[in-house]
Amino acid sequence: MQIVRMIVGPAATGKSSVAKPFIADGYVRVNRDTLGGSYEGLMNEYCRVLSEGKNIVLDNTHLTPDKRDSFIEMAHGAGAEIHCHVMTTPIEEAQVNAVLRLISKGIYPMDTVAISESKDPNVFPPNVLFAHYKQFVKPTTAERFDSIVDERFVRRQDPSRHRHAFIFDYDGTLRVTRSGDKYPLDPSDIEILPRRAEILKDLARGNLLLGASNQSGVAKGKPTVEQAIACFERTNDLLGVDIEYLFCPHPAGPPVCWCRKPVPGMGIIFMEKYELNPATTTYIGDMKTDETFAKRCGMRYMNADEFFK
Repeated sequence: MQIVRMIVGPAATGKSSVAKPFIADGYVRVNRDTLGGSYEGLMNEYCRVLSEGKNIVLDNTHLTPDKRDSFIEMAHGAGAEIHCHVMTTPIEEAQVNAVLRLISKGIYPMDTVAISESKDPNVFPPNVLFAHYKQFVKPTTAERFDSIVDERFVRRQDPSRHRHAFIFDYDGTLRVTRSGDKYPLDPSDIEILPRRAEILKDLARGNLLLGASNQSGVAKGKPTVEQAIACFERTNDLLGVDIEYLFCPHPAGPPVCWCRKPVPGMGIIFMEKYELNPATTTYIGDMKTDETFAKRCGMRYMNADEFFK
């Protein structure tokens, strides 16, 4: 009996990882990414392989019943069984996968222009992923599948990664402004919070110190990119430690980028650059978005008040 395995779900949910064992067993993978992204090309290839009587693993989003119906009908018409594998991976895990894909393709996750201009179907901004999850209709037996199996992507940590780091938020965690503004516009407006310099100088002996900060004011020019960098440099000077930092310059609200916390982009950039073990890396912040960011990256989280107590 010829068998079709249709793997469905939003982008970056791990469909390829589910497909691998079937491919190893001799199934022919039919996937839009490998066919140039054309839906027509996907259908034509599916028809061709069906006609040859080969087992197929159909790896595509197929978010709604109308997108799945023709493939189901054709499988039954060819006398094949069709089994559905449904990705139940949470969007938080999918976000990490999407960022890792960008890095693997040499695309900087913070580069919104390169991402928006890319023709690669595996390169997309966060709003595409949100739309996929919103549109997705979970398959039912009413669609005439022979069986439906839930699948979930499981992230496996690289056992060779032993390095750890302490990653810090800046505003409200390491510094405040004398003026009371949310972000410093000038280095002279920075005030270091109590015990920060003392503890960080001690921590810097034998530990990697990094920083990840949202700076949504940059999108409005307050501060400018240059002012933001000058303020980060002055903060490091006042702390007496050299913290390598990343900051998101994009606006507040629904993320238009992969770097605005709690989206995990900045954390994943550091993880890949330094081959960090997220389980032994700690993020220190002062807001719920910081805690969520750490969780999505797989890091431990500590509130700044507790860490610097």
